[in-house]
Amino acid sequence: MIDISSATLDVIEAIKTKQVIKFDYGHDVIREITPTGFFGDRVGFEGIDESTDDREFRRFRFDKVNEWVGVKDIRHELECALRLSRDITKEAKYLCYPIGEITTKLSSLADRHGLLEEMNEL
Repeated sequence: MIDISSATLDVIEAIKTKQVIKFDYGHDVIREITPTGFFGDRVGFEGIDESTDDREFRRFRFDKVNEWVGVKDIRHELECALRLSRDITKEAKYLCYPIGEITTKLSSLADRHGLLEEMNEL
């Protein structure tokens, strides 16, 4: 069971800032939803499912959520990506010709975080 009060605050914050929230709704798949409001006296929330092709409008009950991740924290994700990029470049010490392999790994990491264009400028 998730902490519904904390999840409610996350939904409110996501609505105000137009951010995505993440949670597992019982199928071991982390859903990404842009919430638009609540329904049923805050029994659940509703919003746009970003993972569907046509960005479907859906409703989700709090009592059906298995795991709550919350508001997507871009700063935290970028800090994790920075740590991972440092680990990737440390591998250069142990490779005979590291340039191609390291560039591929860093490009993949930059692409996942929407920074591929910035990396290509370097």
